[in-house]
Formats: sequence, structure tokens, C-alpha cells
Amino acid sequence: MKLEQHNEYTAQHGAIYEKYVFEIDPEHIVQWDQARVKGDNQKTYNNYLGQFLNGNKQLAPCSVVPLGNGKFLCRDGTTRAKAKKVANL
Repeated sequence: MKLEQHNEYTAQHGAIYEKYVFEIDPEHIVQWDQARVKGDNQKTYNNYLGQFLNGNKQLAPCSVVPLGNGKFLCRDGTTRAKAKKVANL
């Protein structure tokens, strides 16, 4: 999800939307559902990784689906989520 889209949903739906936006530990993402024809965009991945390693947060949320036992499937935002997962190591 792009930050503009997130901000638009927040403005339109307020608390109803915000109750579905929460932080999870990237280590709990165990499956990835978004596939790119050419794979992850390496430049974008490196940019996100640098951002996270420098202590900056990403404001645009990823879309995840709970799988049970505190584990998640990442549907959208996989490049960001994968970079965050590596930055946390």
C-alpha cells in the first residue's frame, strides 16, 4: 500500500480503518504472496534496508493475513517487509 492510499483510507474511514492497522514483528511473516516477474526490485530493497538500518520507520503499511499461532502471510509490501526482516537480524 502506498502512503497516499493509507492516508486517504485513514481520512475517509477513521477509527474503523485504524483498528486493522497494527505493527507486527517481521520475524512472524512466514509466507510471501506477492510475486514480481523480475523478482524483488533490488534498488528499492537496498533503499528500504538502508532506511531501516539507519533507524527510520516505514509509514506505509504492508498487507498481511493472519495464519494462526502469531504467524502471517504478506500479501502486499513484500519488498519493504523483507528488507525490515533482514534489518532486524
